[in-house]
Amino acid sequence: MEYPVYIEGRKCGSLTASAEGLMTVMSAKCAFAPRKPVRLYLYGGGESALLGTLQPAGGGMTLHRKFSRSDMEKLPKAIEYAADAPIVPACQAADTVWRRGRMGCLVSKNALAIPADAHRLGRVSDKLRRIDGMTYIIFERNL
Repeated sequence: MEYPVYIEGRKCGSLTASAEGLMTVMSAKCAFAPRKPVRLYLYGGGESALLGTLQPAGGGMTLHRKFSRSDMEKLPKAIEYAADAPIVPACQAADTVWRRGRMGCLVSKNALAIPADAHRLGRVSDKLRRIDGMTYIIFERNL
């Protein structure tokens, strides 16, 4: 699975999670190299967990960690992204007013949120958002 990585609010790389025997390997690569050390956290399902500190490598930063099955239980179940701080998407900002539409959808002035299964839509994880405890895929409305 691949997830986006955000540093200082900007998308700058990706995090990959793969199985290696009984271990789960997570590797992050970022093209952005800040001046200070960056602690990377996993976010998803309203939870967060420390992944580790990014290390300088070539003009960017990397992180490589292995997790056992018991270590994985401490991480968010439905990973959405990795970042140095929580990301509040523009369509999920506090001033966005959602109203209920048909078939469980949410509608706002400039976006449409459709209920989604995060496990099946891993390739579009950057469009998935948690709103009122449920996962939705967000589409911008062009009016």
